[in-house]
Amino acid sequence: MKSDKTSHVINFIQKTQYFIATKQDKQQAIYEFQRGLDYYNYRLKVINFIGYNHVLDAGCGFGQYSFILSQHNKKVSAIDLNRNYIEIARSISKLFNSENISFNQGDLHKINANSQKFDAIFCYGVLMYTKENEVLKEFSRILKPGGQLYICSDGPGLPFYKIITLGIKKLELRPILSGINLLIQSIWVNVFRKYILYPTFMTKNNILKLLKSNNFTVQYYGPDGSYGNLNNKYFTAHCGKTYFGLPHDYEIIATKNA
Repeated sequence: MKSDKTSHVINFIQKTQYFIATKQDKQQAIYEFQRGLDYYNYRLKVINFIGYNHVLDAGCGFGQYSFILSQHNKKVSAIDLNRNYIEIARSISKLFNSENISFNQGDLHKINANSQKFDAIFCYGVLMYTKENEVLKEFSRILKPGGQLYICSDGPGLPFYKIITLGIKKLELRPILSGINLLIQSIWVNVFRKYILYPTFMTKNNILKLLKSNNFTVQYYGPDGSYGNLNNKYFTAHCGKTYFGLPHDYEIIATKNA
């Protein structure tokens, strides 16, 4: 059951006329908030993203996590490359009276922030659309020593889920082609370090190597939602936690070294 606040947000998005955000953007925003604010709140508590002075929500989307981050931390800076999403997020912030959040358009490959500015960085569902090493270098630059990093991104089980479960078993061609493309693009990135198209996924060994080379120590790597056994009425991992033993999505908790 959705909380009154969640229903209020959804109704607000439906009724608001935006200057640049499209009808499709609004539908996507409604989809994200339909999970319920309790979902985002519970998840942040489980990974203990609480009590920081300044948090960066890197790739904030419509602010679905930003608003909850602002309730548990002193200050939140939220950036996203999509200016349509930022417009919607800024409008929703009026409902929360969130004076400790700033929403700005920004590129994770070149973040407009001073070095060692943030105490923690939260990056959910974004890294697969980037050149991972460039983004991790930026995260290392702007994060204070001892600062916390949380990442959730596409894992190597996703293409097999698309090809077999969504494609072959349901006799659908589109997910088969999508899964094959994702696999080819990701193999190219993991083997040759060349980007063709997005999204891509990184293998466990490669993403851990990138984090280490960018001065991070990894505390946890596992399937999405596996940290703290995040499995209750608020959370169901997308498409199952693993596929052929490979994570559909993975999550990482890491600390920047001193």
